[in-house]
Amino acid sequence: MKSIDIVTNNVARELLRIAAQKSIPISKLYLNINRVDTFTKDENANLVEVDSNNLRRYSQEKALRDSSIEFEQQYDVTVNEYYKGYSFEKMISKIELNESNTTAHFIIKKGSQLEYYENLYTDFLEYINEQKLRSNIMLYLFDTDYHHSIKEFVDVIKQIKKITFKEDKKILISQGIDAIESIKSEICMTIEENNDIGAEDEAGRVDYSNRGFLLSCAAGDQLFEFIKPQQGEHGRTCKGKIIEVETVNIDAKPTFTTEDGIEVQDSFENIKYISTKSGYLVKKANQYDVSNSIDVEEISFKITGTINSDLDSEISINVIKDNPLEDAIEEGMHVKVQKLSIKGSVGPNTTIQARDISIEGQTHNDSSITCVNAKISLHKGKLVARKVDVETLEGGEIIADEAIVKNAMRG
Repeated sequence: MKSIDIVTNNVARELLRIAAQKSIPISKLYLNINRVDTFTKDENANLVEVDSNNLRRYSQEKALRDSSIEFEQQYDVTVNEYYKGYSFEKMISKIELNESNTTAHFIIKKGSQLEYYENLYTDFLEYINEQKLRSNIMLYLFDTDYHHSIKEFVDVIKQIKKITFKEDKKILISQGIDAIESIKSEICMTIEENNDIGAEDEAGRVDYSNRGFLLSCAAGDQLFEFIKPQQGEHGRTCKGKIIEVETVNIDAKPTFTTEDGIEVQDSFENIKYISTKSGYLVKKANQYDVSNSIDVEEISFKITGTINSDLDSEISINVIKDNPLEDAIEEGMHVKVQKLSIKGSVGPNTTIQARDISIEGQTHNDSSITCVNAKISLHKGKLVARKVDVETLEGGEIIADEAIVKNAMRG
């Protein structure tokens, strides 16, 4: 095949065209690079040549991250067919790019052979440049300092005259710049992660009847976190293409305020909200606080879910049920809290653990209470405590160190 001179901005495409046109495998073609011109595009998309003195400036990080700068290169090359005795005919190599095309390695494959001759070093560098163009990697803008590694190879070959590579050799030859991803503002409700939503059975199903809606915490617990927005930076591939990142609203701020029960720890990356005491997280309008005493209309699956707080935490719950025909603690509920005050009745299949409990109503005969001190108006269920004061006992069971029962109908 006669030599073919071409000027193009896409050598890989031209090699495919010539190989097809001449019915020659593309692997049997090689290049001589005569000239490389680098351009940027102005605001009108016109090409503006970058002279060699300014090329270094455009290879700096600031320019590479600038999405308004668009690069293009034109290559004046001569395409030839391999000939007998071609220096790199027995070279097995490839270019390996990472997923984002920001790094490129030149791989000399095991079994490759090279013989020493006077111009091997400069020809080797030209061979690598040829492989870059076959992979559409721009020349010079993203070059790494790989020349020293090639010089070491050539020096070894000079000593032994001929080399067969016993293993793959990997050399970083081109380095773009990775994008720095933007960070969106986000609220992470840590307290929800720390509160159990219900245990799973053997089949992996969650028992939602055991789910708590009241979010308990201890002093020092992180309640939630505001991730501050950060604008990322564009990157650029070894092929000169910009890697864009999402534009975010860096002025985003939390849309809520906090009271004294929550400490605010502000840093560059985030704002952490820390509980200053044991209690429950409460919200009024757009304001959060931690309270160790809360009032609820009832303890039920619909209103509160299961209540499970540490008995050593100074937390008290006041249940005030205005309707005497409905239970203040509904059927099947589980309650664990240091202090519990109930104005109303306790329903069936309920389990209560407390230090101190006061019930201005009645307990169901299928209810169970374990506590230290108890004061109950009408008791029908099971009660285990140290000290008990019951107004009326009606068929209930009491196990206590000290019990005062004013009226006992049976039990």
